[in-house]
Amino acid sequence: MSYDKKYRKRTIEYRQEGHTLTETSSVFKVSISMILDWRKLYEETGEYEKRPLNHSFKKIDPVKLESYIAAHPDAVNRYTVGLADGNTSGQGFKCITSPLQYDGTMDGALFEMWFEQLLLPALPQNTVIVMDNASFHRKKQAYCHCRKNGAYSAFSAAIFS
Repeated sequence: MSYDKKYRKRTIEYRQEGHTLTETSSVFKVSISMILDWRKLYEETGEYEKRPLNHSFKKIDPVKLESYIAAHPDAVNRYTVGLADGNTSGQGFKCITSPLQYDGTMDGALFEMWFEQLLLPALPQNTVIVMDNASFHRKKQAYCHCRKNGAYSAFSAAIFS
């Protein structure tokens, strides 16, 4: 939670008036460690403003990534998802239902939009949909959308290798 500069100042002033850390914590509803941090910040900087965050990039610097993509526009992956209408006898797929092309990575919101607005309306009633346990396959939401549209959902371990 972020606290206003005036709130921090009043908290430290209250403590400096001779109240204990426990009293100050109770009155201002902040932790003792927070009060100590604010006091340390004030002693070091003379201000009650929060220090700016020091951003360190553990994997990829976003500025370098943007400049690389600008220089190499074909480096961005495009993906297409869809439900393959096939059979289990290994004879291949007949068609792809509800394709969606997107840039970047799949996430829960994108999956739910595709699942609810594109896939389910294209399927007949009583269809069974089997999904793997990908993190963006939000099971509870998928189940609710299926029930609302007369379909059934099932989750298994990784389906494709």
